[in-house]
Amino acid sequence: MASPLFDLTGKSALITGGSRGLGKAMARGFAEAGASVMVTSRHEEELRPAADEIRKGLAVKVEYQVCDMTDLKQVDALAQTAVAKLGKIDILVNNAGTNIPQPIDQITDAAWRPRCS
Repeated sequence: MASPLFDLTGKSALITGGSRGLGKAMARGFAEAGASVMVTSRHEEELRPAADEIRKGLAVKVEYQVCDMTDLKQVDALAQTAVAKLGKIDILVNNAGTNIPQPIDQITDAAWRPRCS
């Protein structure tokens, strides 16, 4: 039995980059703690089996939505879909992104801004 300290029953979590790796592991952890979960990625062929794996053996809602986080229209649609399917979003894990490897003292503001269309 899970500790009541980590009881997320009645909560909803949205995890970007949730089809594999750390994102999928976090989604499973939230689901095991009782949260409804929505995972996203750019690839539906990864999302469908990931959602099935996350929900396996659990009595929680697990949804998925294809979303390219560099497309602001898709991000807006994701937010609306997540609220429509889960009722609310209590937890956001922004696990999707890119980086431009460079020395820390040479990072510019432009490198931190989203490269969204």
